[in-house]
Amino acid sequence: MNMFGQTDYNELATSIFRNKQRTSSVSGVLKVEAIVHFLKELSNKGINYFQDLENISTNFESKIKEIKGQKSGISLQYFYMLAGNDRLIKSDRM
Repeated sequence: MNMFGQTDYNELATSIFRNKQRTSSVSGVLKVEAIVHFLKELSNKGINYFQDLENISTNFESKIKEIKGQKSGISLQYFYMLAGNDRLIKSDRM
């Protein structure tokens, strides 16, 4: 955070994640910014543990897809896979 209480995405990207990639080469945000928004949405919905995912709403999914670079839902499906959903497969762009 900077002195105004706002998240400094460049600082996070450089110092913590060491990754300055963007969600898209055309007007994409830093991936770390998308991560922070995703984490905030999890927190807003009270999702703190794997078992909390059982109570997830479609509103959560639409909020995640509003994050710049997350419109397709591929990252959301991958998140569900990593959280233990074995009915999904990772989409591949190739």
